[in-house]
Amino acid sequence: MKTYLKLTFCFTAVYVLFSSCSQVIRRHQDFMDALKTKSDVLQHFGYPNQYRIQDETTEWLYQLDNQNKITASNPEPASKKLNTTEGLKVEHFEDLNDKYVLITFENDSVIGQKSQGVNFSIRKVRPLESVLLGAGLTVALAFGVFAIAYGGGF
Repeated sequence: MKTYLKLTFCFTAVYVLFSSCSQVIRRHQDFMDALKTKSDVLQHFGYPNQYRIQDETTEWLYQLDNQNKITASNPEPASKKLNTTEGLKVEHFEDLNDKYVLITFENDSVIGQKSQGVNFSIRKVRPLESVLLGAGLTVALAFGVFAIAYGGGF
C-alpha cells in the first residue's frame, strides 16, 4: 500500500508540474477554421508543394517537417511552377509524409481542410506560475520523502 501511495504521489506531482505551466491561446482547429480564402492560406503557408485540380475544386498540399515548416521538396520557387504544369501540378498526391496540410478550394474559398501530424495551436508559457508551482511541488515532494524516510510512511 505504501508503494502505491508513493507512486501515486510522484506521478501526480509530475503531471501537475508539466500540465499547468502553459495556457492555450489558440487551438489548432481554430487556426485551420480561420483559413477562409486562398489569400489567407498563402499568407500563412505560402505556395503549396503540390496541387491538383478536380472538376470545380483545387487542392493544395503542404508537406511539413518537424518544425511545421514546409519542406523544400521543390528547389525552384513554387510561385513560378503554379503557372506551369511542370513539377508541381499532379493528378494524385503520392508519398505523403507524416506531416501535411491539405486545403481544398472552390474558386477562392476554402471548403475543406485536413491536417496530419501538425499542431498549429499557440500556448502561452506562464513563467511566474511555473516557478511557483515547481517550488511548491518541490517542497511537497521533499516533505513526502522526509515523511516516508523518518515517519514510517503516509
